[in-house]
Amino acid sequence: MATSALVTGVGGFIGSELARQLRDSGAAVVGVDDFSLGHERNVPSGIKFLRGDLADEDFVKSLENESFDVVFHLAGQSGGELSFSDPLFDLDANVRSTHLLMQLMDKTGCRKLLYASSVAAYGDAMGSGEGLVEFQEIRPTTPYGISKRASEEYLRVMSVFHGFATASLRLFNVYGAGQDLKRMNQGMLSIYLGQALENGEVVVKGSFDRYRDFVHVSDAASAFLAVAENLKTGHEIYNVCSGTRTYVRDALDVLQDSFGGSLKISSVGSTPGDVKGWLGSREKIQRVCGWTPTRSFSDGFREMIQVEKNRWSE
Repeated sequence: MATSALVTGVGGFIGSELARQLRDSGAAVVGVDDFSLGHERNVPSGIKFLRGDLADEDFVKSLENESFDVVFHLAGQSGGELSFSDPLFDLDANVRSTHLLMQLMDKTGCRKLLYASSVAAYGDAMGSGEGLVEFQEIRPTTPYGISKRASEEYLRVMSVFHGFATASLRLFNVYGAGQDLKRMNQGMLSIYLGQALENGEVVVKGSFDRYRDFVHVSDAASAFLAVAENLKTGHEIYNVCSGTRTYVRDALDVLQDSFGGSLKISSVGSTPGDVKGWLGSREKIQRVCGWTPTRSFSDGFREMIQVEKNRWSE
């Protein structure tokens, strides 16, 4: 288990959960965020926080004074739709920041980095009956997916060059309390829930027959810890997923039920670069790292809805 860690994107809902789990395990945590996408309220107590942009070379150099034995790189742009409107921001946030962190590691002696990649790297690639697997051909359909895949490849090459141990965790559809319900271009469930709380109406971009592989934020964070514990050398890619297909219509049924059937739900248009469905295989991470998710979708989503309802009314 890490004794000291740098967590980037600590103001995001996944980064903040990971920092809490690290803190609770006894690790000394340095958290970084510029709040371009995350929120200060998410930063957990009991860690050292530094505000800055990881695509800024001068800021990253300032981190040379910090000490950590593992980097968890979760900062970045995380929306496919936004990557079409501002691909250069996407490139800086997701690829440039990864390069600068590897330079930082080379100077500080840190030898291990875990990267928050994405199911978007698969794009519209077709998986087997067991779901998408880490070694198959991939076809990103968004600049976001391309930037995630590019960072994976840079980590693979530079881990050999520098002797680092690196891993790319392809996060499927992570959800849970703490997502930004005001962002209408990232996070399927948070978009639907935000609309429901705002005006009692949910407008779905695309078909109800699409499906996703949802994984709860607490499970996603624990996956990082499990991989870090087992990562020894080279570069590895792991799916972080439930291995369960959930259709949009089924997610909407849970949402509608939680609102007592009062929601008006409709479908219109589609999202650029969207795909019909993602389903992942978790066989590798389970076999190598002993990780399995613990939260069912129905229970996790209902809890998220209740927590966000309470916050909304405060």
